[in-house]
Amino acid sequence: MIMGKYKLNWSNIFDVMLPKIEAQLKDNVSKDSEDLSDSINGVKRSNKLLAFEMLYYWYFAEFGSSPHWTSNKHLIEWCQRQLVNGGATYKGEKKTALEWSYILQRHIATFGTKPHPFIRTLIDTQFKEILKQSIQDLGEDAIMLNK
Repeated sequence: MIMGKYKLNWSNIFDVMLPKIEAQLKDNVSKDSEDLSDSINGVKRSNKLLAFEMLYYWYFAEFGSSPHWTSNKHLIEWCQRQLVNGGATYKGEKKTALEWSYILQRHIATFGTKPHPFIRTLIDTQFKEILKQSIQDLGEDAIMLNK
């Protein structure tokens, strides 16, 4: 904060930062997770807090998961979109979305899922620049009298 007569106007800064952070989070999400990316929604909860709503499995995308059993019906659409439409093969053979879903289901049951950090990437490497750019964009509106 700026000491003395002035202080940062966090409410204004958050207003400018919110769409930038939301866009960066969406960009950071793995391209395999369009539904997670589409679900990210920034919400200003108060003058002092930014919150982001997103699908329940954001945690598993961010940190990965241990081996677990999952229903293949949740995997079929993803397999169709990412593997079948992409022309992927398994041991030289083309597979249907249902066949791919069983292969992926066994893989998750054996190995779990690997992390695809999108929030930590933002915090570790992009947040400081977004904050700096937002303050520059606001100019004089980024500060207010200290009462």
